[in-house]
Amino acid sequence: MYLGRVASSESSISLLLVDGHAAAEAWRTEEPNLDFAFDEATAGFADLSRGVEADVRAFASGKLTGVALNLGVGHGTMQVFRVDDRLVITESFIDDIGHIDFLTYVSGPAAGKQMPEPLVADSGFVALLVAGGSYEDLPQKLDELGSSSTISARAQIGVDCPGLVIAAGATRFRISIEPVQQGAFGDAARAVLDPIS
Repeated sequence: MYLGRVASSESSISLLLVDGHAAAEAWRTEEPNLDFAFDEATAGFADLSRGVEADVRAFASGKLTGVALNLGVGHGTMQVFRVDDRLVITESFIDDIGHIDFLTYVSGPAAGKQMPEPLVADSGFVALLVAGGSYEDLPQKLDELGSSSTISARAQIGVDCPGLVIAAGATRFRISIEPVQQGAFGDAARAVLDPIS
């Protein structure tokens, strides 16, 4: 199931995966230096370019913890899917995200490098924030979603660098990342978030 896209204003996109409610609280209280902390979490990612191995790392900013991710494709847009109980984030140079070969790639088993620490989203909502974006609307969007028990309920957030907040159906995820691969659909890289029971 296609959930939506997140986009950077540049060709390189660094994504922050965090608990939705924790991120909303950080924006609601205007936690000091939040933008700086996000920039610090993704430091070094700006050097990644097309064909360079993807990178992922844990970050913490006050009470907000999460994962910073860059897939290294250099497209500036990531597409987000739900495949069974997994979330799959892709960055690619393709014209048709409905291409059967691309969807087969998206739905394939995770085969990449695993991050040792899990992503923890105690609220059951995962926010995908683009580094450099502004997400003051996140608290309102979460209020609109409520305590949705509908898996994959989601809302687009932010304006200049749109992100997503998703009802994830789990609170802890193992993250695998895969470097750029070439297929009949074009070049793509992906991150797979597998729920941990």
